[in-house]
Amino acid sequence: MRLPALPPGLAMLFWLIVALGCVVSVGTAVVDMNRFGQETGSAGVRMLIGLLVGPLAGGLAFGSWKSTRVLRRARTGEGEIARWRVMPGELDAFRAVDGDLRARRRNGLKLPRTSPADGLEVIFLDDHVIVDGRVFALMTTGSSRFSGVQIVPGNPLAIQFDMVLTNLVASSNSYHMTRTGQALRIPIATLARAEGVRVLEHYRKADAREIVVNPDLYGARLRFAYGWLLVSLVAMAAGFALNRDGMSPDEVILPLSLAVGGAVCAVGAAVLILICRKLRADQFRR
Repeated sequence: MRLPALPPGLAMLFWLIVALGCVVSVGTAVVDMNRFGQETGSAGVRMLIGLLVGPLAGGLAFGSWKSTRVLRRARTGEGEIARWRVMPGELDAFRAVDGDLRARRRNGLKLPRTSPADGLEVIFLDDHVIVDGRVFALMTTGSSRFSGVQIVPGNPLAIQFDMVLTNLVASSNSYHMTRTGQALRIPIATLARAEGVRVLEHYRKADAREIVVNPDLYGARLRFAYGWLLVSLVAMAAGFALNRDGMSPDEVILPLSLAVGGAVCAVGAAVLILICRKLRADQFRR
């Protein structure tokens, strides 16, 4: 049984609470290690959990926050290309056809087992699609991007995006990147064929780099990363400045936390800057 997805607002709150819990976990572990003068089993476990889960929770909270912004844009009509509603009968027919297509290429859209009485709402923005409240990014760069779009014949028609997903995979002694392909097939309502063609033309132009959607996408992230780097360096410098000889274990907690935390965050910010610069160059590549 598949659990229902949380609304983006609740998901963001949930992951923020998890991230905050990880910060507390790491903080209490550092306090205990300084108090006892050595690493205890409990402190090591809390440190490991906080460092592993914290960044993941922060990233998921950020992704949920972006989804709330996309839904807000959809409510106001900002960047809207087309919208339609697939009626229950059309959705049943598409589910049967999509089941055969899945044998060749899995659909990233999870269809409901039973068609809702009011159908399935589809909203296409200039860089996202919202299907029954679920947000899918349609970018030409990044870890989840599309590299082609087409109309799939049938009754009803469907629009298919050829998605490329990049994942970090851990093996026994190394990490490596893998790329997998899947399709994102979305049914087109019978009375919305003109809207479907409009969506097809827009995303074909985006895929060919004839238009650049959201040109400040990575610029905004770069400004955030540079600010993050500056704050991290200031925190690290403050930690070194506050440290002095003869401090007790309790007194050294603050400067040690600032120095170590600042250094770790600075490395993360530097990596983010390199990634965003590469993706921004790809975004404007023709």
